Amino acid sequence: MGGRDVKVFHPGEYRIQELTADFSHLKKINIRGSIKAGNSSGRFHMSYLEERNNDFNVIYKVPDMGDDGREARYFLSRSNADMANGFYFQGAPLKREDTKEIPYPNFLDFEQEFNLVGAEGGVPFDGGKKPISFIQFLINLAKGDKKDLIVLDFFGGSGSTAHAYLDAGLEGQVILVQLPEPTYEIKNGKKVAKTNCKGVFNAGFENITQITRKRFENAINGYITDKKSTTILFEEHLTASSLKKVTSMMQQIEVLKEKNKDKFDKLNVEIKDNILTLQGEISKKGQIPPLGNSLKYYRTAFVGSNTSSQATDEDKTVLAQKAGCLLALAENTLYEQKRTDNYQIFKDKDKDVWTAIYFKEDVRPKFFNAFVDDVAQLNGKKNVYIFCWGDIGSFDSYFDNISNVSLKGIPQPILDIYKSLNS
Repeated sequence: MGGRDVKVFHPGEYRIQELTADFSHLKKINIRGSIKAGNSSGRFHMSYLEERNNDFNVIYKVPDMGDDGREARYFLSRSNADMANGFYFQGAPLKREDTKEIPYPNFLDFEQEFNLVGAEGGVPFDGGKKPISFIQFLINLAKGDKKDLIVLDFFGGSGSTAHAYLDAGLEGQVILVQLPEPTYEIKNGKKVAKTNCKGVFNAGFENITQITRKRFENAINGYITDKKSTTILFEEHLTASSLKKVTSMMQQIEVLKEKNKDKFDKLNVEIKDNILTLQGEISKKGQIPPLGNSLKYYRTAFVGSNTSSQATDEDKTVLAQKAGCLLALAENTLYEQKRTDNYQIFKDKDKDVWTAIYFKEDVRPKFFNAFVDDVAQLNGKKNVYIFCWGDIGSFDSYFDNISNVSLKGIPQPILDIYKSLNS
């Protein structure tokens, strides 16, 4: 493999002994995340052993690899179809001048959870996916006894944070932010998957944001897991001499297909990298129940078609309405009930909690009174935001006869942007 004379040991042909930690022993390392492309062992595994990862509990002895001074590096395939990754065993590096030896008295072991993370959420993700249980552990560290939380994740990625939040039955909000990073690049006029995005691109996701949103929707609505495991039943490297025996090889394949037809859902014959294989495939489907809740998706964009010095009244109105959505998000009232050129009204999905926003400088009665009248018709708690350069208390008299009103000025950063458009 890769020009190396690799020796293969199947279950029963080797023994792994767990010993007390010592620099003379080997360390078992899970091949996941950045490791897959970050070092020679990860790259070798992805190039030559990943496709064999369904031959469970197989040891591969690869000579002349690594910086630990040993004659070979050992790789171990995963133990079953539910595990996501394989392993390699590494000795302590010979050059350790820069190595800091720090004890970890509070070491947390989530290795099993990281190995099973591949199927969580019903979306693929090529490295970096975090288990639900791991995220929930971090949330629990921060929340104490509180259930009403606002959790913000600026790197939404595979959506694990949202899924963990919903699965924990917490109340409040979970907010994910994710740039629409492409999963492909253009080569010769065609879209080609990036190195670490082959799985997601081949699954139809052209940017990371699509994955984040899909995971959120799956957690809310439920989803079907469709895990596939494959087993190599026949393998032959095609050379000039072996091609002379192609008739015999195909006869062997037909015998194996007949023998294994009831053991697998599909039997596939393929040639890849000059290797002829027969693979048996088993598909395991399972229904993951819905967790409920709701999702609001906001996509950022430039507002208006003019510069700030040339902004039109229409640009200013659109900007104010977009800012109104952010205020509604802050109050957890995500559902817009009314929108005019002067104000917006939002409501919580289930509770009688409202956010009303008047975003015009012009508070003449013919404009402002209509806003006050609409607020008066609302039942429940009312968060009222008003565009105001001065003291928000000057508007108290308008709402004296309306109950449950919390009067607030539009935040200063929004006012500053509006000022720049009018300067």
